[in-house]
Amino acid sequence: ISSRNGGSIKSFLLKDYLLNDTSFVNLVDTDYNSDNLLLEFRDVNGNQISLSEFWSIENSYNNKDTISIDSPFKLTFSSSIMGQQAKKSLTFYPNNYTIKVSVDLQKISDKYISQEQFTLNWKGGITSTEPNKKDEASFFAANLSQGKEISKHGGKLGKVVSSTGRTDWATVRSKYFAVAIIPMSTSNYGEIRAKKNTQSKTTINQEVPIYNFGVGFSSAAPAEALIYLGPLQYDNIKALGVGLENTLSLGLAPIRFIGRAVLLLLVNLHKAIPNYGVVLIIF
Repeated sequence: ISSRNGGSIKSFLLKDYLLNDTSFVNLVDTDYNSDNLLLEFRDVNGNQISLSEFWSIENSYNNKDTISIDSPFKLTFSSSIMGQQAKKSLTFYPNNYTIKVSVDLQKISDKYISQEQFTLNWKGGITSTEPNKKDEASFFAANLSQGKEISKHGGKLGKVVSSTGRTDWATVRSKYFAVAIIPMSTSNYGEIRAKKNTQSKTTINQEVPIYNFGVGFSSAAPAEALIYLGPLQYDNIKALGVGLENTLSLGLAPIRFIGRAVLLLLVNLHKAIPNYGVVLIIF
């Protein structure tokens, strides 16, 4: 975790998932995901402001580089803006793939932030995990849900999918993994943008654009959101209770119940026979 952006993720290793070279799956790239969890707004003069620098950590951990947790654990950051304090915290949980982000910009809200609205952003999409980039690219998607209606981006360069109003979530997914912003406080805006991928690193898929997305909140009160960063495992994302499981490819709507039934059957068979190869043969 970095103090940049008031707490941003430099790497996120999944110890239950391995790449083909047996290294852990890492869903965050230090370079092109460097502006994840970034706070942005327009000031009263119309200038676009990004709160990326001048944050300091409030907690003291005796210079520890690694902290092991067995209960919810919070990192709190603060910054002075126009002589007023802004706060942001990240809460981590030992038993799931979510991180709670809490933001308090109340002290600068009415005098500094236009229309008292700010955006929590995730920039750079999600890393590549598969050796076959063309096949993996066909599974990449960026979606915005508002009022339980999902708008798909489609991947066209320069296209912006955005709308004011209460947002359920915004997400980018790869073949097997996803990153999503899920508001816990009332949200008032959501957007997804796609830009040309000019990177040559192996941690990204050059067959797909770079996706940036964000969710808007009122700065007049504290705001909270969940960040989901993990596998597209049906039970995990359905348990979030916001309909994020609808990003899974389970067939066309009229026959989707069959896909869900097959998935449920395979998962329950795997509980009795912990080998998916054998489970598929039986199926």
